Amino acid sequence: MAKENGDVFVFLYDEGDGRAQKVLQKLEGINDNLENDKTLLMRCSDEGVEDEFGVGYLPRLLHLESGGGVPVPYVGDLSNEGDMLRWIAQAREKKKHVHCTAS
Repeated sequence: MAKENGDVFVFLYDEGDGRAQKVLQKLEGINDNLENDKTLLMRCSDEGVEDEFGVGYLPRLLHLESGGGVPVPYVGDLSNEGDMLRWIAQAREKKKHVHCTAS
C-alpha cells in the first residue's frame, strides 16, 4: 500500500457528502505537489470505513505511519489546502526525526 520508505495519508469520506467532494478537490491540488515525492495520498469511501480506522465521524484525513500503529488524524480545517499541506509536511518531517538513530 505505501510507497517504499514513504508516507501514506488517507482521506476517509462519505461519497454523498458535498463537503467531502470539495475537500477532494483540494486534495487533488495537494497530490500534484507530492507527485515526485515518496508520499501516497489515498481516498476511501467504503461503507464502514470509519469503524475500520476507529474514527468517530467522516470526513477525516489520517496519517498512516509505516509499521502500523494508531492512525494520526488531521484536526485542522479540511477546507484549507495550505493547512493540510503544512500538516502533511510536518508529519513527514516528524517521521524523519523519529526514525533517526544514533551510532
